[in-house]
This record gives sequence, C-alpha cells and structure tokens, in this order.
Amino acid sequence: MIRIQLPRKLRATRSLIACALLAGAAFTAIPAEAATTTASGITITTNLVGSATIGQHSTFNIVVTNNTGTALTNILVGDKLPLGSKLASPISGVPVNSCVRGLNAFDCLVTSLPAGGSVTLSFQATTTTASLTNLAAFQGFIGGLFHTVATTSFNTAAAPVVAPVVAPVVAPVVAPVVAPVVAPVVAPVPAPVQVGQVGQVGQVGQVGQVGQVGQVTVVAPASHGRHTGD
Repeated sequence: MIRIQLPRKLRATRSLIACALLAGAAFTAIPAEAATTTASGITITTNLVGSATIGQHSTFNIVVTNNTGTALTNILVGDKLPLGSKLASPISGVPVNSCVRGLNAFDCLVTSLPAGGSVTLSFQATTTTASLTNLAAFQGFIGGLFHTVATTSFNTAAAPVVAPVVAPVVAPVVAPVVAPVVAPVVAPVPAPVQVGQVGQVGQVGQVGQVGQVGQVTVVAPASHGRHTGD
C-alpha cells in the first residue's frame, strides 16, 4: 500500500476527485485521458517566456481561461516536462501548499475560477536536451461532468555559448638601457721647464746666471774705453 502525504490545504477540501488526481500526479502528473478528453469553454495555453538554453533556467507560463459561463471550483492545472528536464522553482499563481510536484511534473489545485476569469501559473525549469516539449492540462467538473483539456507546446533549447579562452597578454621584457661608462679625461701634467744658463754676449756685457725660475740678475754694461778731450 502506498500512502501519499497531501498538503494541508488539500486535506481540508471535500473534493475527492481533486485528492485522487493530485495523488496520482505525484507519479504521472498528467493522466492519460488528458490528451483525449475535451471541454467546451475551457482554454489552456502554455508558452516559454523568452528563449531556452540548455543547462540554464527557463520560465514557462500556463494560462487557463474559463469561458463556460459558470464558476468552477476545485479544478486542477498541471504540467509535464520531458525527460532531462527539471523543475527549478516553486509554482507561482496559486497559494502555498496548493501543488504536488515531482522532478519534472506538477499538479496544482485551483479552488475557484469565476466565469470569464483566468488563472496563470508560472515556473522555471532546466533542461539537458535541445527538444523541450511541454504538456499542460486542465481537469475539473463542468456541469456535473469531469473534463480534461490539454495542450502541448514544442520549444527548442539552444546550446550554451562558450566564451573562447583568451590567452593572457604578456608584456615583452625590455632590458634596461645601461649608459656606457666614460672614463674621465685627465689633462696631462706638463713637466717643469728648467731654464739653462745664457752665456756671455761679446763685449756688450754679461747676463748673469738665471738661477731659480723667476729670478733674473741684471748686469750693467761695461765701458768700451776711455774718452779723452780735445
């Protein structure tokens, strides 16, 4: 015997069919008759918001509109994604604890849907395959008869874009410019000049010796002879 723990909100309802269908939803999400039974006045659409990419979150909407002319209570709205897909968020659009969910399927109880009104359920999912088939269904009593309306949408998930690996740019190593070493120019030191002796010059007179550099001895000229008067 398999025992299913239903949400508290479902335990409070008296709809036996809702409880039974939600219990089955834990295993199959959408019963087999969903594709064969129709109901006049109920429209259900499902669409992918934006685009889908493999491995990334995609957002889906399911919209159920009641054009039967009468208010509906305790209806079920469910969805089933293909193998390789996985629910990645809570189901929004209904109160908390209103849904039973599996890995890639769910069923939610909508307690009231007025005539002319609609309900929108949103959720996110991921996929590992390019083909993304989405089966959504409505189930509930209309005029005392139980009806099912289903729709299927076909979408394609794109492959993820892989950014190319760019090698890091390495700046070239520039050797430092070393200035040539120039030896200082040293001026040659002139050797000291020694002044030799100057010899005698005829009878004019003698030039004395030049001793140390910078010292000159002046010799008075000698007399050439005696002057006689007339």
